[in-house]
Amino acid sequence: MRHEVVVVRCEDYGHLPEALREGLEELGGAGRFFGPGERIFLKPNILGSHPPEEAVTTHPSLVEHMARTISQVGAEVVVGDSPGVGVPFTPSGLARAYTKTGIGEAAGRAGASLNYDTSYGEASLGGRLVGRANLLRAFLRADGLVNLPKAKTHTFTLLTASVKNLFGLVPGMEKTGYHAKLKDIRRFSQMLVDIAGFVRPRLTVLDAVVGMEGNGPSGGRPKRIGALLLGEDPNAVDVALCHVLGLEPLEVPTIRAAAEGGFDPEGVRLVGDEVRVDGFILPESWGRGVPGGFLGRLALPLVRDALTARPFVDPSKCTGCGTCARACPEGAISVVSGRAEIDRKLCIRCYCCQEVCPEGAVRIRKGWLQGRTT
Repeated sequence: MRHEVVVVRCEDYGHLPEALREGLEELGGAGRFFGPGERIFLKPNILGSHPPEEAVTTHPSLVEHMARTISQVGAEVVVGDSPGVGVPFTPSGLARAYTKTGIGEAAGRAGASLNYDTSYGEASLGGRLVGRANLLRAFLRADGLVNLPKAKTHTFTLLTASVKNLFGLVPGMEKTGYHAKLKDIRRFSQMLVDIAGFVRPRLTVLDAVVGMEGNGPSGGRPKRIGALLLGEDPNAVDVALCHVLGLEPLEVPTIRAAAEGGFDPEGVRLVGDEVRVDGFILPESWGRGVPGGFLGRLALPLVRDALTARPFVDPSKCTGCGTCARACPEGAISVVSGRAEIDRKLCIRCYCCQEVCPEGAVRIRKGWLQGRTT
């Protein structure tokens, strides 16, 4: 099956309205995806309470203009997310995140409502790995979802974009439970693909105007990519992003998991503008690591420190707030004398601590053999 992804050059957010309009027209117009009277859940990436210029969250301009577009066809728009575990999943926690990211104000300008409902319901995913999962009730009550991810690196999954963004439908601290249960990147990625397969977004519009490189999803550097990517299949949009960034799609664990389930990365067709980025910097954690299967499980206790990067705390930046400790699925972090300490024996290298640290105090140190195996 062939999947079409539209790439529209967009050098800055001032040009986003026309870029979005051009991309939607190439796909057949907004009327293909939404109808009058429908309730559409708009799902940006709201990882944490970060301002737009840090490139951690979906830019509010995309949220505003996508919400306007949906409203113009007569549909109701609800904007929402379950942020990273560094943000309390409470109405007040959501309010702070909506305000800091600029997404709350953007939704208001577009006449969209913000979701403060933290309840959830059980969904029958019927996935290859995950049969059932709790997802936000606000999404389950909607007629459809529009996915508005941010193009970023990720220290655990290499990229966080279209498929990974839908993990934000899992409520609050339940996300850490998946890290604890699915420590292996292959199984974790299959879980993400299972969720995406259930959600089936009406449309994905990827904010790749300014993305993030290096140690994302929050500790990297903003990187101007200069594009919007639009498509119906989130796996296909992620494949298209790989082509833009000069990456091999099957190196991305979620794309590989989708391919093992029948998705064909070779069937993705890019249309529109030619956008290519040279020298895109990957996370320091990323490498070939330990082999899979029986040999990998046998070798893991012996070579994990040598072959995988580990998080460490920069004491000059740590304020002892405890956000990392609350995020750790294995309880490997404690705050001692006002500073976070990581128990290396308990650490599973999920990098949740690095993802949520509000001070950028959790950094990544490569294994001593890692650079020789990649």
